Amino acid sequence: MPTEWGDTIVYGFTIDSAALSTAFVRTFHEGSLLPTAVTAGRANEGLLSLEVRDTTGRFLYRDAAWPDEREWPFIATESLPPRTGGLVVRLTVQPAAVPTFLAGGLPRTPLPLLLVVGLLGLGLSIAAVAQLRREGQLSRLRSDFVTAVSHELRTPLAQIRLFLDTLSLGRYDTDAEREWLLGHLVRETTRLEHLVENVLAISRLERGTTGPALREPADLSQEVRAAVVAFEPLAASRRAGLVTSIESGALVGVEREALRQLLLNLFDNAVKFGPPGQRIEVTVRARDGQVELRVKDQGPGVTAAERDRIWEPYYRGQGNSVRAVGGSGIGLAIVRDIVARAGGTTEVRSPAEGGAEFVIRLPRLNPDRP
Repeated sequence: MPTEWGDTIVYGFTIDSAALSTAFVRTFHEGSLLPTAVTAGRANEGLLSLEVRDTTGRFLYRDAAWPDEREWPFIATESLPPRTGGLVVRLTVQPAAVPTFLAGGLPRTPLPLLLVVGLLGLGLSIAAVAQLRREGQLSRLRSDFVTAVSHELRTPLAQIRLFLDTLSLGRYDTDAEREWLLGHLVRETTRLEHLVENVLAISRLERGTTGPALREPADLSQEVRAAVVAFEPLAASRRAGLVTSIESGALVGVEREALRQLLLNLFDNAVKFGPPGQRIEVTVRARDGQVELRVKDQGPGVTAAERDRIWEPYYRGQGNSVRAVGGSGIGLAIVRDIVARAGGTTEVRSPAEGGAEFVIRLPRLNPDRP
């Protein structure tokens, strides 16, 4: 990661061999490596035995049912390339499982079995490389997330420190300048609070500890109006304006704090990815037992290939205009989680006139029912 003083920071990591062994166990025991017609429904551990070594020959994982190699030579070996750790993977069919694969037991010549084992070994190697590649991609995404969050947290903190120093040293001449400084302090504090809430929410989402939603009655119309007022200072920093069209009486069942976080994430996303001076349209409508919230910006829009991926944690668009915008890539993932726990749906559209339109639908509550 290039730094502002010209040096380069290189990040590295180590993996405990015990944790790596646990990963191999989980990968090997989850799912089926072979068609059910071949395995007769038996699990991998009852049919195959796996062994993984590092470049020094040390065992990282070895199945407890590994056969005696002096009596059972039918073992396939694959060495992974250096970029994936140079691991040596060995796979064999357990002797007792041979009748499952070959009717009549082991043939007189071991060649067919060796071919089968070789193909299994190749398939397992490909699966292992794919798994390692996915883990590497996730590690890079998380590293980018930490860098982005650190940068975003540092910006409001620096602004708060500057405004506080100005106030404490009395470097203002009029009450209007003092109010201006206080207004900016409120804006940066709100931004910092929003960032911290997002980090805590994505942490709970990854750990699976979000739990069931507390579906308390909330008037979406009032909550949207309040969120627009709270977000206006942040929108003003990008010379963006929020234009609302809100129907009254849009009652939904969702936790109020979660609903506030959802709205701020949608507004923040629209401001970040739209041009300075844009007009953001916020609409609330009640239709057919549902309440529909729409947030439309005037940015570059979302391509059809990315309309599902943008809801994934840490994912950010591939366009140059998107990469140039700061962000952690977690806001929309939090939005989808909140909406899903409230029993609603999320959607993004690209209208013909340009921009992106995010559509949130939540079940409407009947105010006459307790």
